[in-house]
Amino acid sequence: MSFTTPILLAGLGLLTLPLIAHFLQRHSTRRVVFPTVQFLMAAVATQSRFHRLKRWLLLLLRLIAVACIVLAFTRPVWLDVSETDAATRGQSTSVVLLVDRSASTGRRSGGVTGIESLRAAAGRTLDSLRSGTDVANIVFADAQPDAVFDRMSPNLPVLRQELDQLAPSEERADFPAAVALAGRFLAERNGPKRLVVISDLQASNWNDALTEGSLGQLLPPDTVVTVAETGERAPGNISLSDPRHFPAQPLAGQECELTVRVNNFGTQPAQVRVSLETETAAGESAIRDQTISLEAGEDRDVTFDATAPQSGPLLATFSAPADALIVDNRACLVVRTSDRIPVLIVSDDSPDDPGTTAFYTLRALSPRGDNTDRFDARHVRPLRLTRESLAGVSAVFVGYLGDVSEATARVLVDYIDGGGGVVWFCGEGPVVRNLETLQTAAGDREILPWNPGIRREIDPRGEPLHISSGRWQSRWFREFDEQSQIAIAQISFRRVWSVAAPHPETDVLLSFSNGQPALGSRLFGQGQLLVANFSPSVGESDFGKHGAFVAWTQIVAQSLMPGVVTAQATPPGVAYHHRGLIKLEPGERSVVVTGPDDSVVAAAVTARGDGMQVEIANPQAGGIYRFESGGTLIDAAAINVDPREGNLASLSAERVSESLSRQGLRTDTRQTAGWDPVLNLDGEPMWGLFFTLALCAIGLELLLLGWWKR
Repeated sequence: MSFTTPILLAGLGLLTLPLIAHFLQRHSTRRVVFPTVQFLMAAVATQSRFHRLKRWLLLLLRLIAVACIVLAFTRPVWLDVSETDAATRGQSTSVVLLVDRSASTGRRSGGVTGIESLRAAAGRTLDSLRSGTDVANIVFADAQPDAVFDRMSPNLPVLRQELDQLAPSEERADFPAAVALAGRFLAERNGPKRLVVISDLQASNWNDALTEGSLGQLLPPDTVVTVAETGERAPGNISLSDPRHFPAQPLAGQECELTVRVNNFGTQPAQVRVSLETETAAGESAIRDQTISLEAGEDRDVTFDATAPQSGPLLATFSAPADALIVDNRACLVVRTSDRIPVLIVSDDSPDDPGTTAFYTLRALSPRGDNTDRFDARHVRPLRLTRESLAGVSAVFVGYLGDVSEATARVLVDYIDGGGGVVWFCGEGPVVRNLETLQTAAGDREILPWNPGIRREIDPRGEPLHISSGRWQSRWFREFDEQSQIAIAQISFRRVWSVAAPHPETDVLLSFSNGQPALGSRLFGQGQLLVANFSPSVGESDFGKHGAFVAWTQIVAQSLMPGVVTAQATPPGVAYHHRGLIKLEPGERSVVVTGPDDSVVAAAVTARGDGMQVEIANPQAGGIYRFESGGTLIDAAAINVDPREGNLASLSAERVSESLSRQGLRTDTRQTAGWDPVLNLDGEPMWGLFFTLALCAIGLELLLLGWWKR
């Protein structure tokens, strides 16, 4: 046995106090003989001996009680040689506390927040370290984990001060990154190493981290991982998530629908009042609400009607009454309106050269070439195609291309995957090679409606190809009346591309008179790709010259518009890259970004072309971030808490410990409540035992005194 605070053994001098009290109770006696009571002497002698025995017994109990209390304050520990290596006993132990401060730790249950329980557990862990011997550090787990010190430190008081300021974030914790940071600190030290995981063990977060199976490779092999068990039960919770609007690109003054998903993660049915607050750049605001009933574990969409403003964005905030977790009782959405539908034409040919695909497509979409056209068609060369240039675009038409780079193909694939629509005209140029590059960019997922074959040139002396059949009742051609169908059937195609058998998931929309597919569509991700085995350019066909091409192009552009747009999925703690360029007010040269609390937020604003690109490095709170130029609201960003944070169900410490053990780590679990320290670095603590013995001795003394007085 060893004593953590041996100087307190001086308190054993207090054992003299019961002895002094014992001897002070002795009385001097005077002998007086009464003959009439001489026969009682034997009985008196017997009772005196019993009285002295009782006094000595009480003295012993008092000595035991005082000694046990003094020994308890010395914090003795039992050194078990079978479990503690004598060679390493007394060495400095390196301990890293991995403290969770994700959004879910802000939950409240029984009047206590999760972060308060974690703060207390971390404090008790620090108390179990040996001041002047052990070194420690704290890694805070959120979206971008960081530490108190840049290396292990013996400065335990500073770590305690940092814990006192610990507060929950609105971010989702990146536990693999936090463990990797802890592993880097521990790898720099020799001797025993410990990692103490102090978390609410939220299932949706830890399951993802444990499934990766790489946590064991992030720590030194001799590290012992302790998973702290707080013993808290997960409360029920109502959360709002997945805010979205329809249509995707509402025109000014158009009616639209704003929708949010309400989730009941509790075990009881609940009635939820969902409110919607809208605000325009002109300062107009409105509030409305709906009440719905949800069964346990049920989720349901709630939809509100709204009108797109004449100018500027529409800011929408959904909210529900505060409950166990407040940060997910709000979901935000920014609806961007436009006077015209934006469409992009991508090609290496010039739209100013008559007879090219770009020439015909641009004039089909914008016949008047001014703001009165319904479509705002722009042309860009493939080398200048970026994700920013595709932001907010409803449809993309691809004309003549040289060799497509992998970067350009990747941008197009990401655009389609995110809900965009692309029409690819197959005319002159390396069509097969370019489509193969597009498929390579899609990876293992197939994106092409069919594999392209060879280019066929129809003998001018023979019968040209025509469109002989089509899905005229589909949404693509529903507006084509019988006369329009006849007009398309009369168009001659002199150069087309043959194809192999279409993919089973391909929707063949138009067919040539020889039975070959002319136009096919295939879904990919949330968007779709249309491949046309023809081109409207002169020399390829007469399609571009006909008025039917104008109608067909506008109908396709309208049909390719995404049906629903979901808020950009950037949670707090993750860098936000604004889609598209922000147009400044005349005479202005900068953009000011303000956060949900109306304070100015640091943002990187870069001039690109005729607009500004805005990036927020670390948005720390959910809500609406406003972009202003010259005091005018010109755009905004919606930052929402990761929807997985709303499910507060947690794993047990034993389950997490077992999963880590399967990854090759030495693990154990510890209760953070009770008298015992979280870490027993020198052995099994015994002060609880001595306190118990002291209470037993005092209780037995009181019991004997009460019995003897009867």
